Amino acid sequence: MKKISWLVVCNLFVLCFILSCSQVGGHSLTYEVSESGTYFTIRAKYDKQQSEEVDRFMDRYFDKYKNFSFQNTVMDATLTLNDGTGFYIKKQPGYLSIKFNKEKNSPAAYRQMKLLGERLKTVMQE
Repeated sequence: MKKISWLVVCNLFVLCFILSCSQVGGHSLTYEVSESGTYFTIRAKYDKQQSEEVDRFMDRYFDKYKNFSFQNTVMDATLTLNDGTGFYIKKQPGYLSIKFNKEKNSPAAYRQMKLLGERLKTVMQE
């Protein structure tokens, strides 16, 4: 009976050690891009420490729209850019959600939003 108990304790110790080591120096990231006939959606949960980097990336990506900045903001709004592109965004440190209506926007705006989804994941994984 003692051998089984020690085996269980050792296994639990090893499991705890592995789980704690997997978080050291790593990033926790949940990133989802989904698409339906009407909507293109990006959802991400990431380390709050990465928020400044993500905000700077978003500012650079939307650089031609100088009338706002993503840095140090909490948003829950529908944005309409100077070219008429509109999308819903919810953003706070460590969380970003964008919902883009493909039917209400141009094909060019849709391509830009898909590119944003691809590049944003790369930034969050760094």
